[in-house]
Amino acid sequence: EIRFDKYSLRARVFPVYITIAPIALVLAAVAPEGLSLPLGGASALVLVPLSFIASQLGAEYGKQLEKRLWQKWGGAPTTRFLRHSNDEFNALTRERIHKKLLELDLDVPSEKDQEQNPSSADEHYASCTDELIRRTRDTSRFPLVFKGLIEYGFRRNLLGLKPFAIPIV
Repeated sequence: EIRFDKYSLRARVFPVYITIAPIALVLAAVAPEGLSLPLGGASALVLVPLSFIASQLGAEYGKQLEKRLWQKWGGAPTTRFLRHSNDEFNALTRERIHKKLLELDLDVPSEKDQEQNPSSADEHYASCTDELIRRTRDTSRFPLVFKGLIEYGFRRNLLGLKPFAIPIV
């Protein structure tokens, strides 16, 4: 049984429909009889599994692109923002976040620790992020975190579908 939860629908399936919409529009313009029920029903039978497969491809390619982008940017956004040396983020806010992470019993490197071993510090920041993700899995208690996760997944997966969409357009 294939079931789409809210995340899968919005972050995986919607990017697929945005990607294949031009094909559907062209087919409808070229063959308007294709909109009749028998052919339309057959189309739905083909498009539902196709959209599921394409959603998996979009997620896979999106994750590959994500890794390359993070390397190009100097790390994941959360890791970069947590670095003491980062100037993309308000220093006072970052200090407040570091303090909160320490209150949550998460290991946050000091500025000196970060200077002495930047890769170890980044590992600690990534670990903090992983733990916060784990602690905020309850979508009813953390709806804004879940909303942000959906938006991020939507954009990443839509970007992952870009190589398939360009030839269509």
